Amino acid sequence: MEDLELLEFFSNYSASIPDDKYFEQIIVNVFRLLQDGNKSHHAGNKQVFEPDHKRSYLQDHHRYVLQGGSVSANAPFGTFTQQEQLAQSRPSVGYNQPASFNIFKPLEDNKINQNGSQIQQIPLSQSQISQQSQQQQQQQQEREQSVKSVKQKMDGVQILRNKISQRGLRGLINIQYRFQLYDKSHLNALSYQEWKNCFKQWRLEVSDQILDEVFQQFQTNGMMNYDGFIKQIQGTMNLRKFNAVQQAYESLPKTTIDIVKQQFNAKDHPDVRTNRKREDDVLCEFIDTFEQHHIVFTGGDYVKNPNVTFEEFIGYYNNINVLIEDDIQFEQYVQSVWNLRRRF
Repeated sequence: MEDLELLEFFSNYSASIPDDKYFEQIIVNVFRLLQDGNKSHHAGNKQVFEPDHKRSYLQDHHRYVLQGGSVSANAPFGTFTQQEQLAQSRPSVGYNQPASFNIFKPLEDNKINQNGSQIQQIPLSQSQISQQSQQQQQQQQEREQSVKSVKQKMDGVQILRNKISQRGLRGLINIQYRFQLYDKSHLNALSYQEWKNCFKQWRLEVSDQILDEVFQQFQTNGMMNYDGFIKQIQGTMNLRKFNAVQQAYESLPKTTIDIVKQQFNAKDHPDVRTNRKREDDVLCEFIDTFEQHHIVFTGGDYVKNPNVTFEEFIGYYNNINVLIEDDIQFEQYVQSVWNLRRRF
């Protein structure tokens, strides 16, 4: 660091401390200038640092300062008239020098009250320390239990979602059909036993603990809202997928279930074009699943109620949304089976 830079720093700093002795104590402590047996003349030595020796110190250590410069009356290292004027122009502020000053002592050990006297911290007893430790452990356990509880609920729904989606589109629609069969009250709700039996008789391998966790998450007054559960595992279709399904629905000449089945193009289905499935199998799967979805949605026979609303159509593709998460793949699938690609 250049001498001039050091000089400027302490010139600014000293202007805020009018007491020369206190400023001396700060410099001595910071730079450890006092050493046992060392009688040489240096900045921290009282022989040279008294106010009367300021100029002699500057002459010994910063001779160039004296060439056209001036020593501030307020600062041991002051050399600039501008700094002196600024310090003198400041309003007078009361200043209480602490009884002792140790810049290396932690701040929390030097707490000062409003009267200016030092506050002595009272050490905690062994019982107080033990009580604090127990409280901290209890709070930590409560936080961990809360996180674990939320994670278990999320994991329970995710486990059931994975189990059901492993059975494909038929499984996603069939479980909704089974919920309605077990719903004797027709209130879109199941008791715990009905909820449990639905999965057991469907031969879905899942533990009672998972079924109980999910039931507790969606139950109200002891009854399971299975519509909320279905919406949870289906998720939300984004705008790009929604627009593709809407375009397919609007391309239909009529919106009856027979027309829907006739317009479905199994030949251009991605699984058929890649030889993973046969065309007949894809067509049969679509007819079976769409008819069952129509029964679930309308709550009756599709012969008596043949009309297909857009809400029903989008509901069918909410199930496919679970199986095809990629937007581009989903869009290409919809465009292929509803002959939308040929129109561009």
